Amino acid sequence: MAPSGPPKFSVGDILAFSDPALTRYMTEHRRPDGRFELDNIDGWDTLPARDRAKLAERLRAGAAKAAEAARRHAVDLDQVTARLLGASTNNSASSLRCLQVAQTPKDLEKRHVEESREHQTAFYHWLVAQGGRPVYPISLLDEVSTNPHEYHELLQPWLEYPDSREAHNWMTIFQRQLTNWEYFLAWRNERRGIYDYDAEHSLYVERMKRGYALYHLTQNLAELEADPSSDKKGFDSSEQRRRREQYGLLEVGDGGGFPAYAEAVTKRLAEHGFTQTFQLDPDPAQQDKLTTWIEYLCFGYCWLDRCIENLRDLQPEYDDAWKQLVDTGVLKSGETEERLRTTESAMRRQSEEDAAAKEVELARSAAGAVLAAKDQAIKDPGSSDLTPEACVQMIKKAHTRLDKATAALKRVKRRGNLITDFIRGTFGHKRARRDLEHHGLLVRWMLEQIPLIEAESSKPRTREGRSQAGGGAKRRRGRDGGDETTGDRPPAGEEAGGPTPDGERPTKRVKSEGPPVPGISAAGRQRSPISPGGPSSPVTPAPRQFRRSARIAALQTSSGTVEAPPQAVKKPRQSKAPPVSSPPRAQVQQPRALSTAASKGRARTRSDRGDRSRPKGVTKRRRPRR
Repeated sequence: MAPSGPPKFSVGDILAFSDPALTRYMTEHRRPDGRFELDNIDGWDTLPARDRAKLAERLRAGAAKAAEAARRHAVDLDQVTARLLGASTNNSASSLRCLQVAQTPKDLEKRHVEESREHQTAFYHWLVAQGGRPVYPISLLDEVSTNPHEYHELLQPWLEYPDSREAHNWMTIFQRQLTNWEYFLAWRNERRGIYDYDAEHSLYVERMKRGYALYHLTQNLAELEADPSSDKKGFDSSEQRRRREQYGLLEVGDGGGFPAYAEAVTKRLAEHGFTQTFQLDPDPAQQDKLTTWIEYLCFGYCWLDRCIENLRDLQPEYDDAWKQLVDTGVLKSGETEERLRTTESAMRRQSEEDAAAKEVELARSAAGAVLAAKDQAIKDPGSSDLTPEACVQMIKKAHTRLDKATAALKRVKRRGNLITDFIRGTFGHKRARRDLEHHGLLVRWMLEQIPLIEAESSKPRTREGRSQAGGGAKRRRGRDGGDETTGDRPPAGEEAGGPTPDGERPTKRVKSEGPPVPGISAAGRQRSPISPGGPSSPVTPAPRQFRRSARIAALQTSSGTVEAPPQAVKKPRQSKAPPVSSPPRAQVQQPRALSTAASKGRARTRSDRGDRSRPKGVTKRRRPRR
């Protein structure tokens, strides 16, 4: 039976698309009149508020690429944003489903970049106000947005796809940092038992107001200002999802409480080799920036451990699926799992199927012509030179050709279906590998900030706003636990630990290879389809080096990047930081799970293999450790 319509996608599917897949989707759903059809996407109204802006940016970028590829018309970006962030009630559903023709690709790209700079500037300042640490100073935004490839290594820890070098990667960096930081703040308050529902809801309302104002959604802003409780349902849904995703991240013994939480934080950090002395405070507002950052590092390690365990759970299923695919014999020499997932491979398989289908049509047409000639010879023997024997031979030849073409098409379709089933069936494993790589890079970046924060904390301030002994600035505590200054207040960038007025710089990425992820040994990316056992023998790839471009090196040199004292780096660098290289098909080291300390009592039951990420990682419910 033919399908009744195009396949349905959920907003989760769209969020999970890779950049090429999203561009392809937008291209395929571009109407002849230049509009984009989104009727086959479900879940618009149920998408959590935290994900709306993210999906908006992704669809805007995908629409821009699709429009540019078509060399024709573009889309109305305001309608995309309005649809995702709470469309105005004045817009009908049909007008929101179809994105109208608006601009040329060149105009669209220029406008898209300008708007993204505006958005990133806003997210940067919101992150700093919350006590977060931007990955680079706002003064570099124009340079980063103009030459994103030059800053790939700087942005990489905060990319959802670490290997992606898309030109629009910079457009969501500060937003991703802000979301991650806000999740941490809520998590640490809950672990301390000081979570305040009303206070968190107020913060949520303020975030929504800023978002509506940023995206010029005046009606939504007016409604929320008139009745702040109108979006409580959205807040409750967002908080429930956050708790579900953070469940079991850090198990606290002895009935809970702050002392047990502080002990669990110290233990988790020690399991990863981090033994630097610190002291958490029951009131996070009383903590200094360094202690708060170390607590944030523990949060990062908790997510890293979950990524490791999720990949470990999925590995046997993946190995079985790969072996089954290899055993079918449909793979060609040199075809690996990585190559099968590429757009080029998919296009090649489609071309093979199209060619095979065309051959069937040609063979069928040829057979029909032979039968017609035979019928004509029978009806009017005098009009044809064909003998009965010749007709029989021609018919046999035509049928043989048709049978071969049909069999070839069947083989091609079977091959394509088997490969497609493997790719779809192991998508969770691929995402788990990507999440592990992402969180490995993220934790390493967190570690690298510690000596910088130590240096910044001990650096005197000038009268222009930097720290100065005996300065008369009044101080108050912020939500991040660090000090906020009034009067001679430091610039926003300095509060983030990065830029300074006399020479801004990005937060430093230390060139380091680091030891492998505990409990996981990376297997080689290339899996030979000829191997009888499916996956190839484990091959540990050389860790990816951080190669700093000349542009970034020059910027850091000219801006006086603080080189941390050796003693400040020593202990954090002893931690079991994850490798920068991707662990594609991780081979589980069963005798040594995670680490010697972490292996005890860390068994998990797999109750949820959600592919969504928060904060930009895997989602997996687990039982608390006892």
